[in-house]
Amino acid sequence: PIKSVEITETPDIEHFVTEDCFLLTTAMVYQDKQAELLPLIDSLIRAKAVGLGIKVGRFLGSFDEAVIAYAEKVGFPLIIIPDNYSLGSLLHQFLDIVWGKRHEELSFALDIQKSFSDLLIQDASNQRVIEQFSQMVKTPVILLNPYWKILTHSIHFNDSNNRADYYTSQIYELLSASDKEAGSFLIQDIKRKDLHISLVPIKVYSSFPHYLVILNPEHIPYPISNFAIEQASMVLSYILFKNERVADSKYAQEADFYNELIEYSAKNHHKEPDRLMNTKFGYIKSNYYQIIH
Repeated sequence: PIKSVEITETPDIEHFVTEDCFLLTTAMVYQDKQAELLPLIDSLIRAKAVGLGIKVGRFLGSFDEAVIAYAEKVGFPLIIIPDNYSLGSLLHQFLDIVWGKRHEELSFALDIQKSFSDLLIQDASNQRVIEQFSQMVKTPVILLNPYWKILTHSIHFNDSNNRADYYTSQIYELLSASDKEAGSFLIQDIKRKDLHISLVPIKVYSSFPHYLVILNPEHIPYPISNFAIEQASMVLSYILFKNERVADSKYAQEADFYNELIEYSAKNHHKEPDRLMNTKFGYIKSNYYQIIH
């Protein structure tokens, strides 16, 4: 994606150009030495520029076929701009498109953030959050805990013939065999066809992240962008943290109950502790229970 557009006439642009930038130039310094455009292309590739638009007519009457062939060989976009176009006018038109698109993506990302924040306030479950996120991105989604166990998934995997663990086991094997911890992977669907997935770490704690698995991310409709997914992941990390803290609190209450129950029984020679029976933890008054501590 093009993130910015600039006009340049200097040959040593490599150290000054920003990443994902598309450059416009008249190439006047290469008027009689088009062969030097080859190392320029190499330098722009190193700088991670998106492409180069060269206006012909004033300084470059025609374009060397060797330059075009080299650009095609290294896979670098080289666009010839006719003389009747003004580079300044093109710059403004390009920026209008880029900024307009980014504004739309930003607005949608903030909408996602607001929707997820509302879910956080409403004390939504992980299942509800994932289901809503899946509806937003219009593609199947799986949520994994740090131990690669499936916490929840979208409705797409409710069919027993399309189980979520079929996909997560493949991803785990790929991760185990590589140094990657996130990004894009190619696995197989249930029909043994190639399937593109995206793995997004969600930092709930400082170490051992949860994972969001997005199937067919190339099908995600515009204007959903990586930024929008990052916003959703950030709010999802808060929701996961809150839900886990609530679960921890419940575990702590249960532990206190068990400790009190054991201490009471020990002091009272295992008499029935009527006052300690707590239906909240699933216990009822009975003359037979076994507790292993």
